[in-house]
Formats: sequence, structure tokens, C-alpha cells
Amino acid sequence: MIGLIGNHGAPEGRATIYLDKIEKTFTEKGHLFTVLGLDYRPQQSQMAQSVAASLVGSQSLLFEAGTGVGKSLAYLIPGLIYS
Repeated sequence: MIGLIGNHGAPEGRATIYLDKIEKTFTEKGHLFTVLGLDYRPQQSQMAQSVAASLVGSQSLLFEAGTGVGKSLAYLIPGLIYS
């Protein structure tokens, strides 16, 4: 689990805003791709949104993904925005 001990999830309105930010960051026309010029990776987008949902819901999450998916950013960016 990525989270803090005693973390009981985000309040409803805040959770929605957070999930929207993650979606806007990782979608095909999102900030990673339009601002930074990175390649769009659908698996990375799905992974980042799953990480975000697990943080909001204080749920455990485990991913297995091959080389080139973009796991580091898919974990790191949702964690940074959430914190």
C-alpha cells in the first residue's frame, strides 16, 4: 500500500478533484504529453488511475508490468499529488 498509517482516505469532494487531476495528467492529451512531450502509454494511464484510486480508498495495490510501461511515473506522480 502506498499511503500513511492512519490515512482514512480523502474527503469525497477532494477525492473527485484529485482523481480528475490524475486523469488530466495521464490522458492522451494530458500534461505529461502536451507539456513535457512524453509518449502516451495507455497502460501507464490505467496504472496511474489505479494508484490514485487505491490512495483515495486506502486500499492495497500491486502491479506487475513489463519494461517501458512507465511504472515509476505512474506511482510517483499520483503519490506526489495526493500528499
